[in-house]
Amino acid sequence: MKYLGVCAAAAFLALASGAAAQETAPPHAGHVSFDRTTLAAGAHTFARYCLGCHSLKYLRYNRVAEDLGLSEARVKDLLMLPDNAQYHDAMTNTLRPEDAAKWLGAAPPDLTLEARFRGADWIYAYLTGFYLDPSAALSWNNRVFPHVSMPNVLAPLGGA
Repeated sequence: MKYLGVCAAAAFLALASGAAAQETAPPHAGHVSFDRTTLAAGAHTFARYCLGCHSLKYLRYNRVAEDLGLSEARVKDLLMLPDNAQYHDAMTNTLRPEDAAKWLGAAPPDLTLEARFRGADWIYAYLTGFYLDPSAALSWNNRVFPHVSMPNVLAPLGGA
């Protein structure tokens, strides 16, 4: 849970804050409690908005269920897209690396260890760091990772 939990919680906290369009630095994420309800909501958000491109190949659905105290039915409802994934499978996507390279310039990284490598505060700042930039290729830029090729996929949830 520690790896997904931090990623999922940071993602959800970014959404819940409504800070995705702010021009000022986002609030510090470290003061937030990562309770199971928030983590489950963050995992659901990850599954719906991130798992299409990014995988969590070192994390299995059943492990998320165990860590968050969720039933198999609840995990299937919250996290598993109708793509033939099984309860004991790793959380992978269906985006082929060659398609990603053609469409995006590079395959999106696996995010399993991202929280451990960068930390929850970095993820929170990154997810809330998008802003409209008409000069950018996708009309978005990011204060934490300038000129990143990832679009602001969370914008429909309250961003700019």
